[in-house]
Amino acid sequence: MGWGLAASWRDHRYARLPLIYLLAVGIHGLWNGLTLFFLAAEFSELQTIGFSDTVWNVLGNITPVLLVLLAIGAFFGLLWMNKKLGKRYVQ
Repeated sequence: MGWGLAASWRDHRYARLPLIYLLAVGIHGLWNGLTLFFLAAEFSELQTIGFSDTVWNVLGNITPVLLVLLAIGAFFGLLWMNKKLGKRYVQ
């Protein structure tokens, strides 16, 4: 988010700010949502909370994989941004 704000301010391209904000909020919300699904699946194994066990079992098996994929994507996104910013300022 900070990189997007600084780049928009430097380039005077303010129209992309809403997109940058929505992207940051979306990634953060996806991370939090997947974590909550994983915790709910784990909790449902310990106590019956009235939901179908198969739904929570599927969520419990899928969400760790999705969280790892999201973390790997964020890592490579940071590497890409670092490379892009490095080329712009090292001349």
